[in-house]
Amino acid sequence: MRQSPQVGKTLRNRYKIIETLGTGGFGDTYRAVDLDLPGQPQCVVKHLKPKNLNPAILPIAKRLFEREAQILFQLGSENSQIPKLFAHFEENGEFYLVQEFVDGYDLSKEIAPGKPLNEGVVFKLLKDILEVLAVVHQHNVIHRDIKPQNLMRRKDGKIVLIDFGAVKQIGAMFINAHGQTSITVGVGTPGYMPGEQANGRPKLCSDVYAVGIIGIQALTGLTPQQLKQNSTTGEVIWRNFAQVSDSFADILDTMVRDHFSQRYQSAALALQALISTMVSLPPPPTPPSTLLPLPLMSIIYQRLNSWLFVRVILLLSLGGYGYWQLSFNMPNVSLKPSKPDVSPKPSKLPQSPTQPISIESTSLVKTLIGHNDQVGSVAISPNGQTLVSGSEDHSIKIWHLSTGTLVRTLSHSNGVTAVAISSDGQTLVTGSRDSTIKIWHLSTGTLVRTLSHSRPVASVAISRDGQTLVSGSSDTIKIWKMSTGIVVRTLTGHSSWVESLAISRDGQTLVSGSWDNTIKIWNLSNGSLKRTISGHCKHVFSVVISPNGQFLISSSLDNTIKIWNLANGSLKSTVPDRSNYAYSVAISPDSQLLVSGSADNTVKIWQLSNGHLLRTLTGHSKWVQSVAISSNGQTLVSSSADNTIKIWRLSR
Repeated sequence: MRQSPQVGKTLRNRYKIIETLGTGGFGDTYRAVDLDLPGQPQCVVKHLKPKNLNPAILPIAKRLFEREAQILFQLGSENSQIPKLFAHFEENGEFYLVQEFVDGYDLSKEIAPGKPLNEGVVFKLLKDILEVLAVVHQHNVIHRDIKPQNLMRRKDGKIVLIDFGAVKQIGAMFINAHGQTSITVGVGTPGYMPGEQANGRPKLCSDVYAVGIIGIQALTGLTPQQLKQNSTTGEVIWRNFAQVSDSFADILDTMVRDHFSQRYQSAALALQALISTMVSLPPPPTPPSTLLPLPLMSIIYQRLNSWLFVRVILLLSLGGYGYWQLSFNMPNVSLKPSKPDVSPKPSKLPQSPTQPISIESTSLVKTLIGHNDQVGSVAISPNGQTLVSGSEDHSIKIWHLSTGTLVRTLSHSNGVTAVAISSDGQTLVTGSRDSTIKIWHLSTGTLVRTLSHSRPVASVAISRDGQTLVSGSSDTIKIWKMSTGIVVRTLTGHSSWVESLAISRDGQTLVSGSWDNTIKIWNLSNGSLKRTISGHCKHVFSVVISPNGQFLISSSLDNTIKIWNLANGSLKSTVPDRSNYAYSVAISPDSQLLVSGSADNTVKIWQLSNGHLLRTLTGHSKWVQSVAISSNGQTLVSSSADNTIKIWRLSR
């Protein structure tokens, strides 16, 4: 590569340019050293040069540069798989970013033309990419230039997302004939850039398209330029060039749909769909303990490069960062955990003095169809007459529970993530990706007020006395006075998405579960943090407090449901759901049954006192996102990514 005149220069008397790493239409990238720090550590300098030298562009470019630098700083500070921003400055109308140097190689070294990879490897690769991209999308940030060259494999094996495309707009700005600032071209890379992005209107799902193309490229060994499109539909033609399961191929097809409205709308939704295809294997009958070092695991992998083995290894990698088990006529294999589980050893739950619980029968009463996208949340009114559902189709539907009749439809301007009904049955609260909370009269559907977050709302909860509303967003929790909509206080402490909230019946305790793998227990009256529970090793999806106030139940991406003592935070028991992880959990009014909605498309009913699995309900065709139990304990409701709601009858 021809060296730039910048090589050898020192910027701001601190950053000495060592070599050129890359050049492009919007600027150059250099490896540099920081002369001010001990040891002169390496860093990366990005030099952005506006193509148009019109003086009118400079102040606009400065504002854009400042805004994008703030975003990069926030993302890099919150996630180790996004380079940290050390400095940003402007000199002589040109702009510079100084970022963390990533020691590794880009994915073009793994994804080579003519060398297709097997499905298991590509599955794991896409999962790793989507996990870090989901963090970016949580902040409503579009990367705009995802391609193998902008995905680094760090020396520790982690994927690092580099070279965000939004800041490149600076190099593409121009003043049109009407004196308006515009962008000369769509920022991105041809082949990985969908139509709406090429036209200058990128969306979150534009990034999803790029990741899907990378997956197809890896499976087929074809470059994006070699992939053909159906002349009628515009869809990518690729399946005949790959050995791939229908379930995985269907997900990739959805990721790369020609029209953006037909794709997964964010990395998180694509990741959910991807993980839902994971196969499950039965536990070994007698698991002897054998320790195999990582090099030996590598040899086994190379010699047994079959789809069955790859799927098993993949299942293990998705199951958690700790110790994993092989489940097909092999001894247990333990790998060194990257993040040890420091939770206390679980003890068995106190056995109930009564006989084991039996369920006489479970029956599917009806399936409700009416939503046009996945149904992520459901709630049942205290009198058992009304069911409310919230969907990614932006709607809230209110149903008559006994008949399944649709009463009315309400809406947000984006996906509905959470619904809750007050204990008196008068008020409905909904949270949405549009960053608002809406409070409604349940009986009439009248909107009472709208409350705002700065980020999408993931969870809501109402205190039993109806006076307090709690909402969770990207990393904050807000406590509101229900009657006025005034924020009482804001709780901070989580470092990622607050996915679930629960309030104890006495209104004294608030519990929050987060994608930062932790559960926090708060004093609701004064907002003080009582304790942090770190027993899960992956995202916490759901938390619920038992009606008797004794137990806290949590479910996680680590394939476990954990039962805790609410009073002291000690772990009482772990329910390992070997088939898959649970998105949602609920507890029967008598605190005897635990219900979970799983990524394996099932609803499971457990005995809370001992963790015994009593029933598995099947019927959903995609993962179950939410479950709720009526106040009399006789009706169970589940909602799914298959766009349906199912109503079940329990007889005990």
